[in-house]
Order: sequence, then structure tokens, then C-alpha cells
Amino acid sequence: MRSLSCVQCPDRPFVQGAIVGLGAGGISFGVTACIFYLNTGDAKQAARIATIQGAKTFGKTAAVYVGAQQLHRLAGVQSLLNVVGAQSFSPAVASFLEAGMGVSSPNARSKALRGTIVTSIVVIAVTTGSDLIRMIRGRMSQAQFLKNLAVVSSGVAGGVIGAVVGGAAGAMVGPVGAFIGRTVGGIAGGMAAASISNKIAGAIIEDDRKRMLAILQSHIEYLARTFILTTDEIDAIRANLDQSLTHKSLELLHAAPNRRAFADSLIKPVVVTPVKQRPAANMTLEHEMLACDEIAA
Repeated sequence: MRSLSCVQCPDRPFVQGAIVGLGAGGISFGVTACIFYLNTGDAKQAARIATIQGAKTFGKTAAVYVGAQQLHRLAGVQSLLNVVGAQSFSPAVASFLEAGMGVSSPNARSKALRGTIVTSIVVIAVTTGSDLIRMIRGRMSQAQFLKNLAVVSSGVAGGVIGAVVGGAAGAMVGPVGAFIGRTVGGIAGGMAAASISNKIAGAIIEDDRKRMLAILQSHIEYLARTFILTTDEIDAIRANLDQSLTHKSLELLHAAPNRRAFADSLIKPVVVTPVKQRPAANMTLEHEMLACDEIAA
């Protein structure tokens, strides 16, 4: 009985994280299921996709909540956060932050700022954690990881700024307006900042996906010349490749020590299939003699 009461203790971050994650996962499930069903009309597939998306949202939300709670408890983090204060702000800036964050005192303002910083760091870490693992395993280049990190960081920063601005604007019509303003402003700011950052980074750094697809395209052209593929066969091969080439296969291609050999292992089986379906040439000596007679005539 003692262990059960400990598990249900409300001050445990894991329990609270699970509760918060369930709420976010439930919302994600409902929105995804509705959108997918309206687009496809397939209830079974909509439920499957929504379940996967809801589980991902639950995991990320719970991880962010627990990570932020644990990070707050580290002595080194507390020392760094002590330098973050709102006492030095001008009255106008302080009033703007209070309205945007929904607080009403200098201490609460400082606490909100510190919490926002820690939460933002954890969100970035959780979001880019899988990319870091891919980079370590060789499935992603360092340039691609830095690009993704820059886009995620910009999105988080834009979301925070947008939430504060939206909250301050919505506070003019009351608490409900402030809540709606923070929500809408955070979403809009995050999307806008991430989009701008992605375009700037995309102009500087080429995506791994584009480089891997270029390798595959080059090998497809080589096999097309080798097997003397017809237009219909090339179209059929491209349709099959669109289904077989996944994000994971492109990651494996990036990590392969011999990318050309790995590309061949991906593409050649798809190319050989229509080649094997070609009708056999059933030409006899009689056919050749008739052809010669027609030419002579």
C-alpha cells in the first residue's frame, strides 16, 4: 500500500509528465484522426495514423515536462538561472512581459523567464535528440544536423516571442483573450520563424535527402542505359521506387561505406522486375528468310 501511495504522489514529475502528455496526446489524436478521415474517408487508417501521432506527441510532451523539472533541480542550472532576472527591465518592458506571460509581480516575472528558458532548452534537446543519434551513427551529416538544430531553435524562439506578444495583445480584452493570444501567437511565431530559418539554411546547406536522391537518380540513369529501358518501363520503375524508397533507406544510404553499391542494392531489384517481364524473342530461320525476301523484293 505504501508503494501505491508513492506512485500516486502528485509531486512526482514522472506522474505529472504522464498526465500532461496524455492531454497533449489526446488532442493530437483527435485532430489527426479528424483531418485524416476528412481527407481519405478511411476510419481504420485514420485511427491507426492518429494513434501513432498521439503516441509521439505523448512521448515528446512527457519528456519535455520531466526534463524541464529535472533540469531545474540541478545546482549548476540554478546558479546560471540566478543571473536571469526581471528587476533590471524598464517599467514599460516589465509591464509588457507581465501582460504577455500572465504574471503580476517581479518575482513571478523572473520565475516565468527562467522557466521559459529551461523549457525551451529541453524542447530543443528532445526535438533534435533523434537527429543527434542519426549523426553519431553516420545516417546524417553534421551540416544537416546543424541546419535542423538552427531551424528548431529558431522555431522555439519565435514561438516564445509570438506567445508573449500575442498574450500582451490579448490581455487587453481579458484573461481569455490573453490565453488565446498566447496560443495563437506562439503557433504563428514558431511557424514563421522556422519557415524563414529553413529557407535561409536551405540556401546555404543542401539537404542530405537531396544529395542521396541525386545519387539514386544517377544510378537509375546508368541502369536505364545498361538495360535499354523503354519509357513505359522507366515510368513503372519510378512508381515502384516512390513506394520502396523511404526516409530510413535514404539514411542507410548516407551511412553506407559504398553508396553506389548500396544504391544498386536498392534500385536494381526494382529495375530487373520489368526487364524479366519482357516477351522473349522467338525468331526462327524462316522469319529471317522471309525478311530477306521482303527486302529483296
